[in-house]
Amino acid sequence: IVVKNKKSIHKIKFKTGREEVLNESVRLPKINGEEDWEKVIVTYDENEVKGLEKIDNIQAKSGWGGSIGSNIGYKKCVNKLKKDAAKLGGNTILIHGNPNSTATALGGATVVNCSVYR
Repeated sequence: IVVKNKKSIHKIKFKTGREEVLNESVRLPKINGEEDWEKVIVTYDENEVKGLEKIDNIQAKSGWGGSIGSNIGYKKCVNKLKKDAAKLGGNTILIHGNPNSTATALGGATVVNCSVYR
């Protein structure tokens, strides 16, 4: 018996030939290079990457900070991480924790860390 999270399974094929689709959102995009960076999936839940191959840990920094700029900085970091993940052939990134909210609120740079999976 193999036990897996139902959320991580796309389809079950039974010996009888019957197929049961459990989750349409499981289909991972095929990444052919940096040009496919917008297809990279962003997740904050470790359960969503179970069973995937970890490629690397990467980090992105943005000079945007403060109460107004931190949101812009975070979005820029996530987009850079998606581009870097696509270069590595990854189709999913797992964001670790939160950016340093104290530094960001006081005007410091935004830093985002993630793991890249395929």
